[in-house]
Amino acid sequence: MNQKQIIRISAIVIVIIAIIASFWIFRSDEIVPGMGDPSGGGTFPSGGQVDIEGRPIGSDGEIIDVPVDISPTDRSSNQLTFSAISGAGVSSSTVRYIEKSTGHIYEIGFDGQNRRRISNTTILRTFDSFWSPEADKIAIRYFEEGVTYPLLKTFLVEIGDEEISEEKIEGNLLPQSATGIIVSPEEDKVFYFDSGTDTTIGIIADFKNQGKKTLLVTPFSDFTADWFSRNFISLLTKPSALVKGNLYFIDVRNGKLEKIIDGVEGLTVLASPLGDKVIYGVSQGKGQTFETKIFNTADGSSNYFGLRTLPEKCVWGVKDKDIVYCASPNSLPSGIYPDEWYQGIVSFSDSIWKINVVSGKAEVLFEKTNADAINLSLDEKESHLFYTNKKDGTLWVINL
Repeated sequence: MNQKQIIRISAIVIVIIAIIASFWIFRSDEIVPGMGDPSGGGTFPSGGQVDIEGRPIGSDGEIIDVPVDISPTDRSSNQLTFSAISGAGVSSSTVRYIEKSTGHIYEIGFDGQNRRRISNTTILRTFDSFWSPEADKIAIRYFEEGVTYPLLKTFLVEIGDEEISEEKIEGNLLPQSATGIIVSPEEDKVFYFDSGTDTTIGIIADFKNQGKKTLLVTPFSDFTADWFSRNFISLLTKPSALVKGNLYFIDVRNGKLEKIIDGVEGLTVLASPLGDKVIYGVSQGKGQTFETKIFNTADGSSNYFGLRTLPEKCVWGVKDKDIVYCASPNSLPSGIYPDEWYQGIVSFSDSIWKINVVSGKAEVLFEKTNADAINLSLDEKESHLFYTNKKDGTLWVINL
């Protein structure tokens, strides 16, 4: 074989290698946002094995197939506020919110038009707010200067349709020992913990803090509560990757307490309005990531959710109880979850998804919002999805 033949053969081999390399490089880029990739990145649950296309393989060896619709849509995302808010409530045609810097209460149309101020009472250092189903009553949490340190207080306020122009809005201040306040999704009632003694008391009351009913008495106080349906409240031990968490349901009619999920590291949850399903997050350990699963309360079974996200970034549908809307990170850095996300050490840029938890069908509603979306909510017609950008506290809406 002469030198020219050797050069010619070498050139052909190099071209073939380049073609094969290009094929695998471009093939690896074809990843559906939010659904993971073969290398273990992306946002699909990484527990267990995956096939060559990144789809998870169950314990029985079968591929867990999740249908995905990423067809183009004409949905729009609009920024409703350009300053941070301290919570928002959705009524039939407007969304109401508290401006964080002033404590003033505003309302605005779903289209971002007809903004008006409802209250001009200045409440500095508002921290959070919780709204009644009709967005006409609010529990406002704010900091007040104390002798040695700021005091976190809770103020129950009733507002009407007319502008409140008085120097002070009228309301009722909860005891300083009140913590963990939440609002019923169907009635004008609140639930809060009173930790003023050696025991913690769970109390239900109206927005005047009247008609009080003791629902729970416990020596423990470190709970996160969610009033997910008319008759049930979930109690979650404070989430951390460093401890095993437990989830309980308590019946508001009789105070019966039931343990639902037991001993899960970094447990975070979102129960469905019927209480038959629970989306929950599981920490995968220090310096790693987390998994997202769905728990069936009827038979105790657990399956992959279909997206990797924190349950706090989801909201259940209004019309179809098997539908859930979620913000899912487009990329997920290693970290201690959920701790570092709570602390602001880690931040996400999300896409918005719609998932049917029964069929497994997932649909991308809006790609790459550039927001770390929290506090998702829907209007009663399920035509608008609202969220707050955790990065700057601004309020946004997506026309569904």
